[in-house]
Amino acid sequence: MLTKIGIILDYMVRSLAVLAGVLIVASMLGVCLDISMRAFFNLPQVWVQEICEYALIVITMLAIGKG
Repeated sequence: MLTKIGIILDYMVRSLAVLAGVLIVASMLGVCLDISMRAFFNLPQVWVQEICEYALIVITMLAIGKG
């Protein structure tokens, strides 16, 4: 019984860590998009900064169990 709970908990922690990694990559790509659009087309993406700020908070909460 306890072994099954441990396996489920380990799976959940690993899944949340993978989700945190995906959010980090998505934030990086969003910032690169924002910089490119601002530099080449003079069209800044105003939503990228706010989404990345919230993503950093969520990433912290998702990956906190891995430590």
